[in-house]
Amino acid sequence: MSVSNGSIFAAFAAALAIMSSGCVTNTQPRTQPVTGTRIVLIDTLDSAVMNAHMGMTVFGNYNEPIENDWNVPASAEAYVTALFKAEGNDVVKVEPDPQRLDALRKGAHLRTGWSEFHVDPTFAAWFKSLLDGNRATAVIVLRGAETQVVPNSVARYSGYGVLSIMGFKPSEATLFSLVYADVLTGEPLAMMRHEGPVRCRKRIPTASMDVANLKDLTAKDLQPFREDLVRIVNRGIGHDISASGLLRKTVPACEFEK
Repeated sequence: MSVSNGSIFAAFAAALAIMSSGCVTNTQPRTQPVTGTRIVLIDTLDSAVMNAHMGMTVFGNYNEPIENDWNVPASAEAYVTALFKAEGNDVVKVEPDPQRLDALRKGAHLRTGWSEFHVDPTFAAWFKSLLDGNRATAVIVLRGAETQVVPNSVARYSGYGVLSIMGFKPSEATLFSLVYADVLTGEPLAMMRHEGPVRCRKRIPTASMDVANLKDLTAKDLQPFREDLVRIVNRGIGHDISASGLLRKTVPACEFEK
């Protein structure tokens, strides 16, 4: 079964427009970049590349991991470290205990208000201890998020990977990244950045993929697009950090690449 590109991406664009309309933003002012400072980096990203399908019925939807050895989290860490090193700053990676790591992955360190995020008091104390202990100016938490195609829908996708809309093998699919860099700094500690759930995306052809159903995709099928996926993950992270004001360099926001 095939579905025309126009119908696929018209539906996708409509869903994205709905998702964008209710996004939470942050009103915290930008900080000012200072050379010679230290940043604490916490990477909560999962190594799984997600394969998601948002069909017309609940029975056609899936959001499953693809086994891979790409180590996208390590690439993200290296990218963040390089951004700060290039401006004369140091990065210290902190490994949380398993319980705290799981909580961070779920976004438990943030509380959502009507128009902005606040740092959970318990986590704020822990973050403050990391800042003081490492003589750092900011904590950056890399995390993957989950979103719905439309509000209150059972159709969800998360993290980063490939997303298809309708049909077993539409002619195009979309690489996506729902990866954020939560930038926490200031006194009192505040979240310096947040935007809506619509993140970085790039359309890719599926003709070269040797599967009749995209549900059967493997890392080998996606290998030609590996660099593109890593790039859009890093682009979103870089923009979050840049928008917070921690960098002199400006990393532009993502676009829906064709």
